[in-house]
Amino acid sequence: MITGAASGIGLGIAHALGEVGMDLVLADIEDGPLATAVDAMGTYGTRALGVPTDVTDRAAVAALADAAYAATGRVDVLCSNAGVGAFPPIADATGTDWDWVLAVNVGGAVNCLLAFLPRMKEQAGEKHVVLTASIAGLAPLNMTIYATTKYAIVGMGESLAQESETYGYGIGVSILCPGGVATNFGTSDRNRPGGPAGHQVSPEGRRGSNPDRVHEAMDPGDVGACVREAIVDGDLYVVPHAYTREYVDSRHARLSAAFDKSAQRQATPR
Repeated sequence: MITGAASGIGLGIAHALGEVGMDLVLADIEDGPLATAVDAMGTYGTRALGVPTDVTDRAAVAALADAAYAATGRVDVLCSNAGVGAFPPIADATGTDWDWVLAVNVGGAVNCLLAFLPRMKEQAGEKHVVLTASIAGLAPLNMTIYATTKYAIVGMGESLAQESETYGYGIGVSILCPGGVATNFGTSDRNRPGGPAGHQVSPEGRRGSNPDRVHEAMDPGDVGACVREAIVDGDLYVVPHAYTREYVDSRHARLSAAFDKSAQRQATPR
């Protein structure tokens, strides 16, 4: 079951899982591209169901879960992938900027967990949750609103993995943290309530993860293959772009410096 499955990373994951024979339930807010995505899955000879869904609508996501279980009897892999972005400098952001991105990126993931986890944890056999975050969930990269939501997703995934082990859910967890991917994410405000509101793509040079500055954007199919491998291997973190390590290492260096300063303070007699 994949949200945001009609294009981009979600569609890449769908292809990667369809290739190995998994039945698919695809959800997206855009009916036309969703129907096209479902048709594309026919090449794999597996069942594919498309369910138009607005992930910000809790009742709609609950209905999506009902449809998935009615069609397949179980959900072995849940991919909460739908996401949007708005990138104004924080001092210029509006309440509607915050509300929209939080509702989709965080609220959509919460709605998926509410709708699917109670049934998944009762299932026998292997089961896995994939949460699409971003490298901006590990280092903010001048994208305050977006990074706030993706840091939340990283924390959600890490906590879910801990609780699955603590309470015996038997659910594997992978947190996807990609850099630049060749998707239509830059126009995600085509689905924004009230229409586009500007600040969708930050000016060149402000968005720190912009792959066009140095790196070529990755094909969504390659990201999907990374996700499939992580599910099989039980990897908690999926970081498809090696170059993004420098962003995370820089952040960790600052954290380590803060701990060193704390240790020095405590070791110095007053």
